[in-house]
Amino acid sequence: MAWLRNSIRSPIGFVPQPAAIHGLRRLNCAALGETAFGQAMQSQLTKQEVIDEITRPLVEFYRPVRIYRFGSEARGESGPDSDLDFCVVLPDDAPPSLYRDRSIHSRLGGLQAAVDVVRLPCTDFDARAAYVVASLPATIVREGKLLYDAGRIAA
Repeated sequence: MAWLRNSIRSPIGFVPQPAAIHGLRRLNCAALGETAFGQAMQSQLTKQEVIDEITRPLVEFYRPVRIYRFGSEARGESGPDSDLDFCVVLPDDAPPSLYRDRSIHSRLGGLQAAVDVVRLPCTDFDARAAYVVASLPATIVREGKLLYDAGRIAA
């Protein structure tokens, strides 16, 4: 079933795709299910500490409007092959290079965690979350966890 994670849904079923096509990169492919997480992070970091250690460099690198954690792990349905999914909502005036730059993954490599980072512009994220119920942004707002909100940070 590992191939399913790197697949996309199509009218004919799941079509395997390299992670690069998704604009995602898996880090060290360590499983983050409860059992695997406990074994991989046993004497190192708790799950919340890992999430904090991922969120901090995301904030420093992207200077986002918001960061959400979403997916099976955020819903409490993680399994042995689960990863951590983050949505970085970028300011509308963010340079296009931030959407292409994958160097953030090298900053997260020492955590031994499978991490996916989705980057979306703020106006697009908010509009789709509000008006397209089946969109990724709407699902993230409905089922995800808000980790960072620049509007709530005291200046």
